[in-house]
Amino acid sequence: MGVEQHGISRRNFLKLSGAFVGTIVLSPLLKKFGPEILSTRQIETESANTVSFRKDGVMEVNNETAFPLGLYYLPGHEGTASWEKLKNAGLNMINQWYINDWTIDKAEKNNIYTIAYLPYAFPWIDSSHDINKENLSRLKKSKSFIGYYGADEPDLTLKRPLRTSYLKELEGLDPEHPGMAVFAERPDTPVSPDFDTRGFKENYRYNPNDLAGLPDFITMDDFKAWYVKKSGTEIVSFDYYDASNIVGVDGVTKKYIGKLRSGEFGPDAKAVWVTLSAHSEIPRTLRSMRFQAIDVIARGATGVLWWDWPPGCSPEVCQGYLGKGKGYSVHWEKIQLIGRELAGVKKGLVGKEIFLGENQSGNVACKITESDEGRHYIFAAANFKVPGGPSKEKIQVFLRNKNFLVLGENRIVTSDKDGNLEDNYGYLYARIYAQLVDMY
Repeated sequence: MGVEQHGISRRNFLKLSGAFVGTIVLSPLLKKFGPEILSTRQIETESANTVSFRKDGVMEVNNETAFPLGLYYLPGHEGTASWEKLKNAGLNMINQWYINDWTIDKAEKNNIYTIAYLPYAFPWIDSSHDINKENLSRLKKSKSFIGYYGADEPDLTLKRPLRTSYLKELEGLDPEHPGMAVFAERPDTPVSPDFDTRGFKENYRYNPNDLAGLPDFITMDDFKAWYVKKSGTEIVSFDYYDASNIVGVDGVTKKYIGKLRSGEFGPDAKAVWVTLSAHSEIPRTLRSMRFQAIDVIARGATGVLWWDWPPGCSPEVCQGYLGKGKGYSVHWEKIQLIGRELAGVKKGLVGKEIFLGENQSGNVACKITESDEGRHYIFAAANFKVPGGPSKEKIQVFLRNKNFLVLGENRIVTSDKDGNLEDNYGYLYARIYAQLVDMY
């Protein structure tokens, strides 16, 4: 009988059973290239961080709440100034980063969480099929490390399904740190003619099967079945691709976040983070980028990342970056402004969720939270898909005759005697309201 039938998740069962990692000897290959990856250290079984999630998806690191705000990519060649810029911008997490002692040290000194992308954390994993225990131990001991990134926009290639099987193995080796996968629906992705079908189904590389009956692209249902349920992924991230200058409400926010928050992805999926596509050949405005960030929060996302070239990037150190004004644009200046604003309402981001949904007209998505001090925050974004408005909208905030500061607009609005807050909303309107607490 499975442990789930007794109301205990598999990860919690592994924690209770005391999964153990023993001491090993580095292979000759790792000894040769070790300085470029991780220093040789004695393996320890104790983790510096234990990561868990509340029922509303808010992350807790060692029982302290945290709302990830960060960059999706860091090439691993940054100087000290780049890490300080990230910290000063209010960002607290880096995803898909190259693993070495220097980057771990900088992350720890700047209080930035890190998620390890499997090919970077465990080089040669796709050819050796082994999780190097020395590297694993170094990650577990880091105060910055919070999880593993296994599947990046997966399609029907062999390597990516393999990586989700590694997440399942890591769940047993390191139950204190969750796995993450990022979904991007791409209906035009064909199966490669030379695709090796062996080992794709049922635990991937362990039981050879063919692809009979499988579609030629990854849908959300495929992702849910193969990359979440079979790998035990706890953090599900979605790509928000529309990078146009006048982007409105994107289907990903309603379709994907709503399905995950409603429990459709099963008990393993604990949190939903959204990756906002910031780098683009199309110029972006601060308004549209700010709208996207608040929009996904208002719909229930409990983490926000930006896929953009980080500060300090140059064509020499950032693969694919051609330089400012060539190809992809850089929007770091806008990201740091949004990051600082959101970091300033951290207590609201991690506050107790007391409402998540839409207003009565259906024109405004809204999330209301309450901080530990009893202060209420409202994250609201308009549902308009095309330019129009503004119009008066009522949002039921369940608080009567309370004053709220509208962040970034230098004005105050007051809820009425019925607990409704009225404000103008139109295309690309997104707001954060912070309750003004009486000082007497």
